[in-house]
Amino acid sequence: MNLFSYKGRDINGNLVSGRIFSATVNIAAKKLFAEEVTPISIIEVPFYKKILYKIKPFLLSYAFIDKQDLVRFCGEMSLLLRAGVPIRQAVANLAMSLKGKILKQILEIVVARMDAGYSVSKSFSGFPRVFPELFLGFLKQADYAEYSSVIFSQLGETIEARKKIKKEMIEAVIPFTSSVAMIILAGYILSQVVMPELLRIYAEKGRDLPVFTELLANFFDFIENKFVYMAVYSIATVTALRFVAKRFSSLHYVWDKYMLQLPVYRLIRVVLAKMDFSRAIVMSLHNGYPIQQVLHISSLVVLDKYFQEKIKVSVAKIVAGEDLMESIKTMELFTFSEIEILEVGRETEGLEESFKNVIAFNQNDLNHRIHLLKETLNLLVLVFMVFMICFYMVGFYLGYLYLPF
Repeated sequence: MNLFSYKGRDINGNLVSGRIFSATVNIAAKKLFAEEVTPISIIEVPFYKKILYKIKPFLLSYAFIDKQDLVRFCGEMSLLLRAGVPIRQAVANLAMSLKGKILKQILEIVVARMDAGYSVSKSFSGFPRVFPELFLGFLKQADYAEYSSVIFSQLGETIEARKKIKKEMIEAVIPFTSSVAMIILAGYILSQVVMPELLRIYAEKGRDLPVFTELLANFFDFIENKFVYMAVYSIATVTALRFVAKRFSSLHYVWDKYMLQLPVYRLIRVVLAKMDFSRAIVMSLHNGYPIQQVLHISSLVVLDKYFQEKIKVSVAKIVAGEDLMESIKTMELFTFSEIEILEVGRETEGLEESFKNVIAFNQNDLNHRIHLLKETLNLLVLVFMVFMICFYMVGFYLGYLYLPF
């Protein structure tokens, strides 16, 4: 495959340009005509530019884009595919029309990969900060489902839902962390202004500090000399371990397994895994695939490696002839009531609708959990504020109270 640079005019007469992979100039021209682009010039890219073009995906792998741009891209892709536009042409058209430079460059690389014979999901891979694993997992279905517009539509809705959940989680945590930080900072400033004077006076008199004043002095000494370093070290260690674990399948499984032992984390991740799995099944069933293949495809979109392995084991049991519901129970994902809903759906040939009900139920459950988390954190902030204010007042007040004695 050779890399060519082209200039041409689209169906509206607008001047367009870009790069395209092709064996010859004539084949490149045919591809452009198929995309309703009339070529003006097609020139083979020099060797050094080819090298730079190959390095470019690596550099863009560290890029960020607004998730709303990705949602908009999915929505427009769905519309184009629904209108019967081939996926390669749809991506190429959006690459020319999008305003975001980073997404535009990435989509140009995606089009070039498709020209080189890559699958849809493989063409979009390699940009984890732009197209996350969830995105690629759904796109693997596009390879099976003949680029159904439903996939991009549902993918956009899923990313939008994830974005909303992340926003709500941040809104729940920020007031708590900011309040804690402000109270500690206020006390630390007081300690830098007042505490040295108290320590000097008590040292001159050869007396011991009151117990609470000494505790307060030790607390701020810990914050100043140890806490920041411990926090930075802990965050760096966890980040490094997570980075290494994600690179190896076996370590990834162990990491997710033990992370799921954390109570709050497990509650949220299980709900998200159920929603991702159920959405994938709804889309697969909508495209008319047998349940065995549906379950296999759906396992690709679950982010937790632990649940991925559980789902693969269940799929193997179903292929071996085991009952569907009995196999789903071994996933350790769905509750008894949810399995009952799915059982009724299977008996009434409404399994797709049953999974939609499971999605709606878990969405409401997640919203409730986030609301409960907000209330709990607000209560903790209130208790912490009262405790720290009392601690400050008693510590400083006793220090001055005992000075005359």
